[in-house]
Amino acid sequence: VPLYCLSIILFFWIIQSIYIAINFSDEQLNGNNPLWISIYDTISAFYNCGLNLFPDGLIRFQKNWLILISIGLCSCFGGTSFPYVMRFILSLFKNFASKKIQLEYSDFLNRSCVHYSHIFSSLMTKALILQLLTLTTSGIVIFLIAEWNNPKLDYLSTSELFLNAWFLSVMTRSAGMNSIDLTQLSHATLLTYTAMMYIYEHPVIDSHPDDSEKTAFSKLAYKRTKQLFSTPTIWLFFSIICVLLIEQHQSKPYITISSVIFEFASAVGTCGFSLSAPGTSFSLSGSFTHYSKFFIMIAMIYGRQRDMLIFSGLQDSILRKQVKQTIKQYKQLNTDSSI
Repeated sequence: VPLYCLSIILFFWIIQSIYIAINFSDEQLNGNNPLWISIYDTISAFYNCGLNLFPDGLIRFQKNWLILISIGLCSCFGGTSFPYVMRFILSLFKNFASKKIQLEYSDFLNRSCVHYSHIFSSLMTKALILQLLTLTTSGIVIFLIAEWNNPKLDYLSTSELFLNAWFLSVMTRSAGMNSIDLTQLSHATLLTYTAMMYIYEHPVIDSHPDDSEKTAFSKLAYKRTKQLFSTPTIWLFFSIICVLLIEQHQSKPYITISSVIFEFASAVGTCGFSLSAPGTSFSLSGSFTHYSKFFIMIAMIYGRQRDMLIFSGLQDSILRKQVKQTIKQYKQLNTDSSI
């Protein structure tokens, strides 16, 4: 895993640094070194941080195909596509390894929930790849339908509109870097992005190693449904109401129900997207009061830890089942010996 991370970061860092050094002047880069900009953006994208050296995000690069594609792919390899790429690499190693090593790789891939929390079974991987493609394609299609005749985006050509539609759809599921001012987008696009940000990238499956793939898949479907009506969901609803009540007396007409929901979805999804506050150089969340920012921070902490909480439960579940099996075998041995 460390070698995989280092290889991806170095590859995209070299590509971006060369391209930026050749095609951008010091004035366009605000005096920043191309090497520093490229390594910062690459690491931020790969680890889905969403941080950037420019106050306008990646808007100045919105017409540069190589920059947006490289950052988008780097974000995928470190986020939404990480489990699928890792399973593919392990499958390649398995095919070229000796027979003894192949058995070890097979055991690792078949019992991945025991060895590594972000590598899934073959069926689960296919299902989650389908989910990824469906969500990304839906984001692109809805963006193009809603923004095709948007006068605020007339400066983009047709190909550039497609490029930014893909980039934003990918970033909505991972790093949250924006190449377009999100306040220029329609409510339909923002609502779609809100839903996409809230959905897990790749959930931890609460299943036992001996469960079949269909059983694990059923547990995933049950868990997804349960999440919609869980206590954290109710808490988020309560937090949104509190923020709306706090901010309604601050004379900020740009803070609406939809904008607050968008900010919370981004916080829970640890995406990093944020609408801008008119007349300021910071995001919409930056214009909130200290009390509202507290609710946003709690939502971010919960969003980052929600998979870890599930994984802790998974480990406890596996341990309990193993203890029960050991006790059952011990009793069986005592029964056989008495006979």
